[in-house]
Amino acid sequence: MKRLVALALSLAMMFALLAGCAKEETPTTAAPAGETTTAAGETTTAAPENIRTDIIFANTADVSSLDPHDQTDVYSAAICDMIYGKLFYFDNETNLLPGLCKEWTIVSDTEYELKLEEGVKFHNGDEMKAEDVKFSIERMVEKPKTAALYDKIDSVTVVDDYTINFTTSEPMAPILLNLAGPQACIVNKKVVEEIEAAGGKYGEEPIGTGPMKLKEWAINDHITVERFEDYYKGAVVASTITMRVIPEAASQTIALETGEIDFIASVAAIDTERVLANEDLKTEQMTGTSISYLGINNQHAPFDNKALRQAIAYGINKQDIIDICYEGYAIPVNSVFQVMMPSHDPDLNPYPYNVEKAKAKMAEAGYPDGGVTFEIGVSSNTMDKVATVIQSQLAEIGIEVTIRMQEFGAFLSYLNGTEHEGFLLGWSNCYNPDRTMSLMFHSESEPASGNRGYYSNPEADKLIDAAKAEMDWEKRAPMYKELQKIITEDVAWVPLLQTQSYAGMNKNLMDAKVSRLTPFHDFTNAYVIED
Repeated sequence: MKRLVALALSLAMMFALLAGCAKEETPTTAAPAGETTTAAGETTTAAPENIRTDIIFANTADVSSLDPHDQTDVYSAAICDMIYGKLFYFDNETNLLPGLCKEWTIVSDTEYELKLEEGVKFHNGDEMKAEDVKFSIERMVEKPKTAALYDKIDSVTVVDDYTINFTTSEPMAPILLNLAGPQACIVNKKVVEEIEAAGGKYGEEPIGTGPMKLKEWAINDHITVERFEDYYKGAVVASTITMRVIPEAASQTIALETGEIDFIASVAAIDTERVLANEDLKTEQMTGTSISYLGINNQHAPFDNKALRQAIAYGINKQDIIDICYEGYAIPVNSVFQVMMPSHDPDLNPYPYNVEKAKAKMAEAGYPDGGVTFEIGVSSNTMDKVATVIQSQLAEIGIEVTIRMQEFGAFLSYLNGTEHEGFLLGWSNCYNPDRTMSLMFHSESEPASGNRGYYSNPEADKLIDAAKAEMDWEKRAPMYKELQKIITEDVAWVPLLQTQSYAGMNKNLMDAKVSRLTPFHDFTNAYVIED
């Protein structure tokens, strides 16, 4: 079965799954001056001569790991996305694109054949071969932070240096989607095995096939990647890309205004009007792909009491949080799915803000006079403000909230244990319902994979597994609606909001591709025109 047939089969399934997630992109390219090729294989305009090609952007926290199979946070994934290649990619219209896999055939519901690009070099000069892909996939199956997405892969067979076959133990509709996900990076088998055989931990000196390679990493300050000249699609425009760690949103805005950085993904709400009025800057408005949520440890007493979790859900006024902490630049959400996710249920709202119902649930839980203490962990100034609002709101129903602030890496490590009670985090995924369900809510998913609330419901597990195995999207979609209902009513966690914000950038930043689908923005062919 040749490429056209393979594309027809796989993309038909993907398009059915992803219907409704696409967003219109506002271009940021300069006037044409020739063409070059982007990291995703698309054409873009070549840069004029008077340019700067060292691009700097800011994030609120540092990378936790550059081992792509040992990270689940967006900060790490954003850098891994530049260092490594994946078998598949998405564009802003949610189309599945070939990556290191140039052709693929869906042989049956459980068997796939992948044809790999030839002549692809790792950053150390080794050629990528099928053995590296086999090793990487099997590593994803085994690693705790990725296993929930890939554990149905039963076997991977090397056919020749540029062809692999893999089978799944049962039909798994989202498997190609999962292989386009942020953790599905291909690593160098020889390098990883040598480091781990010597007792080391892979990731300090990552070796990928991506358009950029690691230059330096100053922990909690910045990380810089530099252009890989032998990138298989051709060297990209950006000479270096630096992610600076700037925890305070206001400080990010100041750095953008003074020209210290070129891009921030989300302008602080309080600074938005000022940035919009700044003639030296430009913006793109977007609905954030991340849900901010209050996680609750469902296994930690007294929060293993469903009625108590329901009281918390009733006692939180999301609109107040939006108005106070986000200056109104956000929308309340009531589902664990983003509003643009396929099968999102817009009518779901089991716990509207209602103090009287919250107090009734407190009584049902055994606390008619209150007396519950609740620690909420945070790792950013914005989430600290959100926690402070929640602290005030829950005090009305007799819950005393304390706030635990930690650096992001320490925060994630703490949440991977069992002692935490509550926490504020974001979850980014608007294209693959199974990714959210399997990582965040399946009882077999570990905290490090996403289930930091230790949610467990046999009915939900059964439905997640059934949806994963159902190849017909028309039958899968209702399963995901039912899952949203079950999980939200259980108060696995309390969905709060999605931001409606502006990406802010230097007015002369060109060819930056702002993603509407993921939090990973592509700067590999970006440049700044010098005045």
